[in-house]
Amino acid sequence: MVQITANLKQTNISDSLRLSDIADSVSCICLKSDVGYLIGPIKDIRYESSRIYINQWAQQPLLVFNDNGDFLMQVGAIGRGPGEYLSVTGFDIHPITSQILIWDETSKKIIVYTPDGAYVRHFIVHDFPRDFAVLENGDIIFYDPLSEFSQYHRGVWKTDSLGVFKETLIPINHKYKLSGGLFPKFFRPLGNGKVGFMSGEDKDNIYWIDSDSVIAKFHINTDIKIPKSHTKQSDVEEIRPLKMYLKCNYFETDRLLLFTITDYYCSVSKDVIFDKKFNRTYYPTENGMIFDLPNALALFYCCNDGKLLGVLYPEDIIGDNFLSEQFPAIGSDSNPIIIVYHMKN
Repeated sequence: MVQITANLKQTNISDSLRLSDIADSVSCICLKSDVGYLIGPIKDIRYESSRIYINQWAQQPLLVFNDNGDFLMQVGAIGRGPGEYLSVTGFDIHPITSQILIWDETSKKIIVYTPDGAYVRHFIVHDFPRDFAVLENGDIIFYDPLSEFSQYHRGVWKTDSLGVFKETLIPINHKYKLSGGLFPKFFRPLGNGKVGFMSGEDKDNIYWIDSDSVIAKFHINTDIKIPKSHTKQSDVEEIRPLKMYLKCNYFETDRLLLFTITDYYCSVSKDVIFDKKFNRTYYPTENGMIFDLPNALALFYCCNDGKLLGVLYPEDIIGDNFLSEQFPAIGSDSNPIIIVYHMKN
């Protein structure tokens, strides 16, 4: 298991990572605005096979664009009928068939669509998972950290393609009460049939999961130690002193692993970049990343298909002289711009 050191209290950081050392180029994809959809804050993005999938925080349908920014389709619709959903809590793309799966927490359904958006089937989920992912063989993995609300499972478990429970993959000790925060993504597609998972509970591990195995690949070491008594408290607001940390926003490429770690007590957050090639940690929020390539205009948001992604919203551009010169056509009725970092092999 590879050890990653992420020090929240460290302030004398001098090492920096140049974007040009890890990326070949940066491109911009302007999502077209003449399609009847005004995209607000984005919850999750997938970019693969020349398609961009957009899931918004607001109660909106899942949208698909091509890599020229042209609108392709809406997947399903808001409603209660066949192929409809009340919310897109999360979604995933089958790595082999390219079927689209949507998790609707409100109606407790996983809904399956063809790559063209046609409804295939759905099944009911009897827990309250925070996230899910589909594996190459069609099995589905779920994550639920809350033992007091979970009817059947806690941790990471697997079902078949119809939602029938198969096995628990990564258990969480039921004596451990901290729930780890409300974050949209815990699973990330890694390619080659693998899904990455960052646990947020009784272990500080990052796992690689595929159809046949679960491997604890990385372990995160911090300079904050949570007292054992804290782990037995279900309400973190009652913990004094509030000595704990949260991890979120995990994703990784072949070379880099990225996440955010937050000191819950003093609200200090750091973005962490771990370079697997040289076994070194960088903190871009502490000038640890030098953006020395053209069009490097937004911090990384996620990674898909070997590319790092960032988002520029119209409000980021309007009023900023430099960005306004780069994108003169952007107005208040425009859709966001996806910044794509093309990584080196």
